[in-house]
Amino acid sequence: MEIVDCSVGIHILEGHAHEDTDNGHGHEDHSNCSHGGDPHYWTLPSNAIIIVRNMYESLMKRDLISSDTLTANYDHLIGRLKAYSDTMDAVLRSSKKKEFMIYHPALSYIANNYGLEQISIEQEGKSPSVAQLKTVLDLAKQKEIKHVLMQKQFDKENALLVAKQIEGEVLIVDPLEYDYFKSTSDLIYKLQKALND
Repeated sequence: MEIVDCSVGIHILEGHAHEDTDNGHGHEDHSNCSHGGDPHYWTLPSNAIIIVRNMYESLMKRDLISSDTLTANYDHLIGRLKAYSDTMDAVLRSSKKKEFMIYHPALSYIANNYGLEQISIEQEGKSPSVAQLKTVLDLAKQKEIKHVLMQKQFDKENALLVAKQIEGEVLIVDPLEYDYFKSTSDLIYKLQKALND
């Protein structure tokens, strides 16, 4: 069985997110994620286009499906992804704020692409200490952040605590949703709210 690395051609970011003031992103490149790095690259629609292209090229070599059918489906999917990428461009490039807060740092690729700062409550995969929580709260107040993005798969306790302290609200997102377009639409809407309220 051949394994196809769908991340080929994607600049893999090092680490996860906001550890200090480096905008939450490292910039070491990897040829693929097996060498480490942030695995959430699919959240950025322009990266999803690369993933789909890698799948398409691999399937075309195998002659498993009619090439006409495969190409028609590929063109349709790429068209939809480009439309979502354009929508994300329009929304995030015109946002008032450049910082957003999230519990788990799953949006590094979006932040990196649009010059945003992703501030993570979770630190290196662990719940924050009291000191780390205070630092996050101080930063949220300084940056006038009023929303905390939260993946539905995580415990809401710390996100709710931060939201209460900043008199804000938790916005639930789901980058693991089966329907990529539903997930991306919701993510664009929630980011727009977080960056403009």
